Parts: sequence; C-alpha cells; structure tokens
Amino acid sequence: GEERLGCGVAEAVYFSDKGLCEYLNGSVDGAVKDLRTAIALDPGFLSAYMTLGSIYAAGGDEDRALKVYDQALAGEPGKDSQPLRELILKSRGEILVHRPR
Repeated sequence: GEERLGCGVAEAVYFSDKGLCEYLNGSVDGAVKDLRTAIALDPGFLSAYMTLGSIYAAGGDEDRALKVYDQALAGEPGKDSQPLRELILKSRGEILVHRPR
C-alpha cells in the first residue's frame, strides 16, 4: 500500500524492469543480477520473483526456479498480491508436474 512507497520500492521497480529488458536482449546474467537487486530492495515485490523464477525455469534450472517461487510465497501476502501469488503457485506446480519422480 501507500506506506510502502519509498525510494527502495521505486528502485525495485526500476531494477525489475531493467532485468526484464536485459533478459529480452539476451543478457541472462545481467537480468538475474538486476532482479536479485530488485528483490533485495523490496522483498515483497512478487513481480521480480515471478520474472526471476521464469528465467531460471526457461533456462532449465528448475531447482533454482522452485527456490525463488518458494521465497516469494513465504513472504507476507500484500493487499493486491493474490493474482501474482496464484500465478507463482501455477508456475511452481507446472515445474513439479513435469518433473520425473
């Protein structure tokens, strides 16, 4: 909510957006670094976790993707976070369903 809006949150959005741009331009390492910075600045910013987990999953690193998704879900749910939490749960479930037993 409003009380969270501050320098760290604005910077987190910036680094999350920058990370997505890096990824789309082919720089996975740069994207991961920027998304981790976004998460460090605002640990409740689920969008950064979703993007980071998706990058790991797309690269075949399912263990890391699951770890990122679990970190996201472990935090306190924010007021408007339910749609993103559901998306993270869905992405997490898709990895688990396709894993060899």
